[in-house]
Amino acid sequence: MPSFEEWVDYVLTQAVSENEFLWESCGFIDSDDDDAQPPRLKAWLRHFSQFHRPSTMSIWQETVYRSRLLNDPQPIVERYSAHQLVNVFDLLFDSGDEFHVDLLNIPFSVAFYSRYLDALASFYVRFLDMSLPESPGKVWCDRVNQTAFMMWDGRGPSYFPVAAQMPCLERILFECESEACVNCALHGLGHLAWYDEWRPACADMIDRFLAERPDMNGVRQYALDARQGGVM
Repeated sequence: MPSFEEWVDYVLTQAVSENEFLWESCGFIDSDDDDAQPPRLKAWLRHFSQFHRPSTMSIWQETVYRSRLLNDPQPIVERYSAHQLVNVFDLLFDSGDEFHVDLLNIPFSVAFYSRYLDALASFYVRFLDMSLPESPGKVWCDRVNQTAFMMWDGRGPSYFPVAAQMPCLERILFECESEACVNCALHGLGHLAWYDEWRPACADMIDRFLAERPDMNGVRQYALDARQGGVM
């Protein structure tokens, strides 16, 4: 099994290079039909989905490694370039969605999912919240913002138990200062509010946020839409 340092180094070097090569050189086709993709792309996707959890590494261990990375990203921020970091964020939370799908297929406890999502919330609060508003370039901001926002729209974390999602979204909503990160939390709450069962809790959280953060005028209308489940 790779050590944490070996896993991180691979993701931030070899996997990032392969990801760039894939999207820029393998002829990606914007289609929901996997069979429509070129053979080189499909071969790469098979390879990458296997990398996330090598045969010597359990899904539990990968979750531990991801949580460690999310809880304390500063060492890798200091060691790797912004270009590498934005690519690895894409890989782990967009292209690499196989991890979250696999995680859902194992009957872990709500507490297990909660610990992972608490680490994800920490990543928003300690890293993304500071990085998105004062990004080192438009490409960084656009790509990371899109992935961070869309993570709650058909991505793995949005399928986790709601009892695990709510504390994570609450932390992002109340602890982040940037509108970019606050919008991510509102997006997740807005999707949960589609369902009658969860709409009152989502609306209550959003009402508390609006009462405590009247300065957040830029997200107010989106928040009002989200509390009714009126976001896509």
